Amino acid sequence: MKEFAGILFCTLALMFTGCSSDSSDKREGTSEGDTVALNEQAPIIANPSGVRYQDLRVGTGREIKDSMYITHSYAVWFSDAEGIKKDKFFRSSGQSQQPYYGQVGVTHVKGLSDGILGMREGGRRRIFIPSELGYGNKPPFGGNNLIFEIDSLKVVSRLDVQEYQDNYNPKSFRDSVLSIQARKDSLKALGLDSLGRPLDKPATGK
Repeated sequence: MKEFAGILFCTLALMFTGCSSDSSDKREGTSEGDTVALNEQAPIIANPSGVRYQDLRVGTGREIKDSMYITHSYAVWFSDAEGIKKDKFFRSSGQSQQPYYGQVGVTHVKGLSDGILGMREGGRRRIFIPSELGYGNKPPFGGNNLIFEIDSLKVVSRLDVQEYQDNYNPKSFRDSVLSIQARKDSLKALGLDSLGRPLDKPATGK
């Protein structure tokens, strides 16, 4: 039960993805990354939005465009004030053993969607996200610059994404990071318990 709750909480924070603070380590949930060298000297490119990214491995598959349905593994750190150096490790898909399924521009925080655009299937990218394009100023994670590493990226079907979101990320709060109590209240209003399961209906006697 604790493991399932961890998966749900991680997905709400989105992103959402164990790893150490060393960017060159190997991570559960990777594929090509286990055998293909990473280019740590790749240039850091800035998007107009303020998001920056670094292609550690350029993929060879389809290019990722807005509104595509995708899956990927991930790891995320809070970064320093400059938004470039990893500070505190937060979460990874290796911990939950569950890759993320989502729709670009819909289920990811804005900065992550901006950073994923233009990747190709099979690529691995480090994405530097300023706090205002991440979790904003809302608790519990607001005010932090973020560094995501996205790996094992591929395009999937809408049904694949819908199944994942239905299981781990109920729509009522899919696009927000809420405090634990607020999340419980939202779930209760939908007739769900703290793990997103339907509450037991009272016996009717029939």
